[in-house]
Amino acid sequence: MFIDFWSVLVHSDSTFISIKLNHGGYFVGLSKRLYMEGEVDYFDFIDPGMLTVDELKDIARRIKYAEPIRLYYVVPGSNLEDGYEYGNSTDYASVSEHRSICSSSDEDITGGKKEKFIEFNVDTDMEDSQFIVEMLFADNNEFKRAIWAHGIKERRNFQFKKDDLVRVRAKYCPEDCKCVCHARKVKNEETFQIRTYFGEHTYSKVWSNKLCNSNVVSDCQGLRAKKKALMKVTRQVAEQYAFLERYIVELLRSNPNSTVLLKTDDHEIYRFQIMYVCFETCKKGYTKGCRKLICVDGCHLKAPGRGQLLTAIGIDPSNSFYLVNYAAVEVKNKDSWSWFLKLVIDDIHIEDSK
Repeated sequence: MFIDFWSVLVHSDSTFISIKLNHGGYFVGLSKRLYMEGEVDYFDFIDPGMLTVDELKDIARRIKYAEPIRLYYVVPGSNLEDGYEYGNSTDYASVSEHRSICSSSDEDITGGKKEKFIEFNVDTDMEDSQFIVEMLFADNNEFKRAIWAHGIKERRNFQFKKDDLVRVRAKYCPEDCKCVCHARKVKNEETFQIRTYFGEHTYSKVWSNKLCNSNVVSDCQGLRAKKKALMKVTRQVAEQYAFLERYIVELLRSNPNSTVLLKTDDHEIYRFQIMYVCFETCKKGYTKGCRKLICVDGCHLKAPGRGQLLTAIGIDPSNSFYLVNYAAVEVKNKDSWSWFLKLVIDDIHIEDSK
């Protein structure tokens, strides 16, 4: 149980006081200190010397509040901008201090300035969101964006258990985590104010945060990530050229009588230049089952290594394409075509029709 605000009314010609108790509602922060959906009870002829925490607890029991009873108060001489103080065990100030505070005229109470609360600044607070009870937000969208930014920074997932035009309640995951932040719309304003905040997380931070999406990552971060990914792919492709000799040995072992040729630059032994492949099964398949016709063509390779791919294609009895052989060359020109066609003629035994 909590008591949001209480005021003491002093009898001018008596040693007793009356207490006006507002309870069970939501404090909206207006100058009149109103509660939403709350109740008001009056308790007369209270002895100031007996007004202790135990007495307040007894009053709470009389209005049907069950144990445990938690009481909060505002430090005398301060304002609500500093927040509530927990006062469940000892008195902070004597009743005489409250007497001096509350004995002012009604004109002074109603004519004062509007209560001042800490306001959330989008420009300065969004990157390091720190929530306190009674903090004000321009609207519910600003509050939700602040919760979202806080979840990303602290590596916490959360869900909006309540999200409408009047209230927003953010509950951090998992379900049994105690951390929660509840804000409610201020009456007659678009402003939202935090009513409940328990910031102690009972679970460790997460490594996979579903809040981190494309809206979080800046353009520069995206470009850097893309560059790193491309560099990694390019490096992996370049490293694969070192295994070409082993690959050729394995091809000849598993496909005897195949033709596999690798040519490197004369000046740089490990610089790839040309590779030609014609499997033995492709040779036999063409000579025994395909028409005596071949088509040759070339296309660009879009891989990081670039180059051209030359192919020789036959036609099988089903009028489908039949790959005979292929070669990867640096550039498609007369020399590369002559070299490729000579190997095709030798592998499938093409003879001059004359």
